[in-house]
Amino acid sequence: MDYRRFSKNELIKILEIIQSAVACRSEGELRRILVKIQNLVGGDYNICGIGEGDTDGSLSKRASPKIINNNYPLEWLRRYNDMRFYHIDPIVWYNFQYSDAQLWEDTYRLYAGRLPRGFVSESRDFGLIHGVSGGIYDQRIRTATIFTFSGTNRFDEHHKNILSILTPHLHQALLRISNLSELSSTQTLTKREREILQWIKEGKTNWEISVILDISERTVKFHVQNIERKLNAVNKAHAIAIACDQRLVTL
Repeated sequence: MDYRRFSKNELIKILEIIQSAVACRSEGELRRILVKIQNLVGGDYNICGIGEGDTDGSLSKRASPKIINNNYPLEWLRRYNDMRFYHIDPIVWYNFQYSDAQLWEDTYRLYAGRLPRGFVSESRDFGLIHGVSGGIYDQRIRTATIFTFSGTNRFDEHHKNILSILTPHLHQALLRISNLSELSSTQTLTKREREILQWIKEGKTNWEISVILDISERTVKFHVQNIERKLNAVNKAHAIAIACDQRLVTL
């Protein structure tokens, strides 16, 4: 992630939100964090959820996901839950497949041939016209999280990039308050792995790290792969979030 694309004020707010997420220990604290993010990316509504995954990489049909709602329209949530829309929601499909931030418009285009009839238009009747969502599906513990900001105003790639940075830390916070954080890896990292993690957190690329540490880029890539494997992370950003959670790197 190229942090130069963000303003100084945005970077300060992003760091404050990350610090709050690392310290988050309650649903109330998470709700307040979501409000801070909404103030940063915009939108009228925010909500998050956590659910069990199935063996085929989709939301499990055995149990309904747990929702933490700040201000989503209650009538829509009742309709969504009663009709079990979470099994046909393309935003949820994407979340299980890619574990990344997404703009709703892009996701709707991606699944254009599979979009449930009437689902999108019905959601728009409640003011949920545009949205940006981020989440992670941890296949090891078969648990997915999702964080959504939506409303009548359009979101763009900049908002998506902000949520991409924040989502792994939000994921760890939601696991923690759901009493699932103990399932995260506690494997020991080597001194070199911690050093590389710290540079990744600073936004350095594999090549930049290789120059700083005077080692080959291939060696850096090897260490990154080991770090992700040890921490059971889906990507670098998730590895950083887990490392912050376990105090393996400093903020």
